[in-house]
Amino acid sequence: KLSFERYASRFGVTIRHYHADNGAFATKLFRQAVADAQQTQTFCGVNAHHQNGVAEKKISSLTELTRSMLLHAKHHNPFVTDSLWPFALCHAADIDNSFPTTANTQSPVEKFSGVFARPKLKHFQPWGCPAYVLTTSLQTNSKQPKWEERSRIGVYLGQSKEHATSVSLILHPRTGHVS
Repeated sequence: KLSFERYASRFGVTIRHYHADNGAFATKLFRQAVADAQQTQTFCGVNAHHQNGVAEKKISSLTELTRSMLLHAKHHNPFVTDSLWPFALCHAADIDNSFPTTANTQSPVEKFSGVFARPKLKHFQPWGCPAYVLTTSLQTNSKQPKWEERSRIGVYLGQSKEHATSVSLILHPRTGHVS
């Protein structure tokens, strides 16, 4: 909640009300945080997903996009497994939030922030595709023997949330680490 509100405040957006399901949003801690911030909160009825149709449609669309990307990548890359679905979901959300739909001239991020923010297409790659990473010695401008490989292969998992948009998350297939 606090992280989302900090993000919103960067664009001058103030959260005044939450409408949510009865899950984590009904906990004593969350309700107290809403009250402390002098916000209001309402809940959907039990199993009444139609009461929050916009959110349910977004969840459905993102789930289908994530499923498609994950299955496509699994067909083409033996290092992609179902355990990588959180990365695929984040990438699907980045795509969905960054580009305007055919019906709108603004992306969801632009509507929310009020700032024109078109992403650079060159920073978006197909999720799960092979990515080549320079060896450590070349990244640090050190010398390397002429006949050694200059890169290793990894798996593209989307853009980093903590770096510039040009910085990608890459899975190292042998170690399982993401950097």
